[in-house]
Amino acid sequence: DDFYVKNMIDHNSKIYKIYGCIINKLVEISKECKVSITFNQHSEFFSDQSPYIINASFVGIEGESLMSSLINDCISTGSACNSSELKTSHVLSGLGIKKLIANCAFRISLSDNINQDELEDFLEKIKVPIKMFGTLIVIILAWCFLRCNR
Repeated sequence: DDFYVKNMIDHNSKIYKIYGCIINKLVEISKECKVSITFNQHSEFFSDQSPYIINASFVGIEGESLMSSLINDCISTGSACNSSELKTSHVLSGLGIKKLIANCAFRISLSDNINQDELEDFLEKIKVPIKMFGTLIVIILAWCFLRCNR
């Protein structure tokens, strides 16, 4: 029994470390790219969430666009209950997530089998489309501002 308990503790420790690393890096990327991030969860405390799934939204960047630029990674859109549909997730709506944010939702599935190189590779790859879309959002907002203030 001690063997299984030790394995479970080691396993949980590793997955929470990966989870924390990704959360921190996503916040860092959002600041660097000047795109707001929202973590879509039922509680304000990360410790109340499953460490195997991160559901977040980079506001203004549709989850579908983000997902299509990260084809080989464990990322999907919305919630698991409607990941094959393009409409707003009823699960995220049920959590009180606004439609604008819910439509930007993406979900990262985690495993304790991921190694440090794979984790760093994924976090570098996710930065590219966010930086690109973030720049595009700034250009569109500037254009709208200039057009409305003529």
